[in-house]
Amino acid sequence: MAKILLAGKSLFDYMPLEVIDIASRRGHQRYPLGPCADAIRNREVLHGFGGKTERTSSELIAHMSEQHPEWSDQFCALKIGESLGWAVEMGIVERVPGGQVWRLLEPECQFEIIGGHRKERSLRVRGHVDDGEAVVAAKLWKRELGRRERARLREIAEFGPQIKMLLDAIVDRAPETKLIGRLEKYAIAGFDDAGSCQQLILDSIDSMESGEPYMTTMALKNLFATVRHLPKATVLAPADISALEGFAI
Repeated sequence: MAKILLAGKSLFDYMPLEVIDIASRRGHQRYPLGPCADAIRNREVLHGFGGKTERTSSELIAHMSEQHPEWSDQFCALKIGESLGWAVEMGIVERVPGGQVWRLLEPECQFEIIGGHRKERSLRVRGHVDDGEAVVAAKLWKRELGRRERARLREIAEFGPQIKMLLDAIVDRAPETKLIGRLEKYAIAGFDDAGSCQQLILDSIDSMESGEPYMTTMALKNLFATVRHLPKATVLAPADISALEGFAI
């Protein structure tokens, strides 16, 4: 692992709170995160605050350490300090004078990622000071929302038929198969098996958010793998059905 330097010394020569102090200062050279850096840091800051208005430096370090137990406290502090310094410059966070307390000023995400995979970049969609910039950003954001909706519909068109096919295959073999993982959200009022929830899942396809059709397909493939060895339910021929209709029940 390459040695990380901070203010001319090894990162590990500092205590975590000292790292935050240095990394959050104006003029500190932050690690480059590419054209989506603003949106990435905005998300990191909001995630660190976890819905709270104020957080101490120690709380922010502890939170990131829980998310990344493989990282040292000093490295967590470096990431946090750089994001906080950026957020202060953007007017998203302020440091409470005289201590290690940070206050969130903008709880709503100010930056979003726009563009396709090859042209992704950050765009400030809220909190503009300049009216001209706000107008331009609004037009770009409207165009981005349209692009996202078209991409969502394409994803549904691609994976919707697979979802139906997999559900049919699972229910045909073992309708009592319990929904697990991300599929558990379709379990309602004690009905938690594929047979009972099949129609609910099918009805939800058209309203699925971006990425959900793909993830649902993958979850159903994993579920199908647990029942694929089972025989299909017996399908009666039309002549057999007619014959059975003559029996009194």
